[in-house]
Amino acid sequence: MTVGAGRYAAPHVVLLGASGYTGGAFLRRLDEAGTPWRVTALVRTPPQHRLPFVTYVLGALPDALPAGFPQPDATVLVHLATEHHGDASRLRAVNVDGTREVLSRLPPSVRGVVHGSSMSVYGQGVQEGVAETAGTVPGTALARTRLAAERAVLEEMRRRGGTAYVLRPRFLPGADDRSFLPMAARLRTLPLRLDADQVRLGLMDVDDYAEVVVRLVERAHERHLRRAPVQRALNVAYREPVTLRQLFDIAAPSGAGTPLRLVPSETLIRWARRMPGRRGAQLTTLLELATRSHWPDVRALEAEIGSDITDKSPIRVLRARRSGADDEVTTHD
Repeated sequence: MTVGAGRYAAPHVVLLGASGYTGGAFLRRLDEAGTPWRVTALVRTPPQHRLPFVTYVLGALPDALPAGFPQPDATVLVHLATEHHGDASRLRAVNVDGTREVLSRLPPSVRGVVHGSSMSVYGQGVQEGVAETAGTVPGTALARTRLAAERAVLEEMRRRGGTAYVLRPRFLPGADDRSFLPMAARLRTLPLRLDADQVRLGLMDVDDYAEVVVRLVERAHERHLRRAPVQRALNVAYREPVTLRQLFDIAAPSGAGTPLRLVPSETLIRWARRMPGRRGAQLTTLLELATRSHWPDVRALEAEIGSDITDKSPIRVLRARRSGADDEVTTHD
């Protein structure tokens, strides 16, 4: 698509999380499209490679926001900043208090917010075809702060009469990702007894996720012109989930054998819960995510931006990513 095409003035986007994984993908998408948009990005330190359409403002959530930020002519807030590490108080300070502080500073010109959240707000249990109307039962400190931030965004834009989209992906693999396929490779080596054909996971490549964000920024503008604002959560994934077995096949090194499957996955999850400290909590979360189905219904997203992105085959996308990564390794060797 042509970013910024249409009958309305180009947006002025305020971006949180510009230095992060999804924020970086969003800026790459705009750069590749030759965007006419203006972006003001909050960063701790300015990047070495500066994009010509971005104004970099030094600051950080929750309590290092500079005076005059966001700018008085901003039109859309894209909030892709999330603190993933630290204790519950740190997570709440950044993810909830920081979000509320930014929302309280938004000028009247802001007509929409696109906020990156997560399917983790639905909980850690099995989720098959889960819709946005499902109950939210976040099971981790991080997920609880995500849900609180979602509610703050939705409530503020409802009060203002503007549009808010809170996005709920599960897995976002990509060129800079160091977790999703490595997670599958690691999980494959464990002696877990599970039906890998029945565990299904929802995902979307981070570059396609960035395109989703771009389209929703444009959608917020369209809704403003039509005086038809909405405040809603949107699941984000390709329509077709991948099975754990398919992931094992992609992640497995050439010639790798199949390990013995001795321990039921739920038994290992119970063992991990008994492990003290952060390592046990991380292993528990990993096993809950990767050995239980987590895939969403994405019809609400398709109603907003069409189905050409969600129609993509996740297996083809992952294989293309894996092939590109292998080529890169070969080149550097």
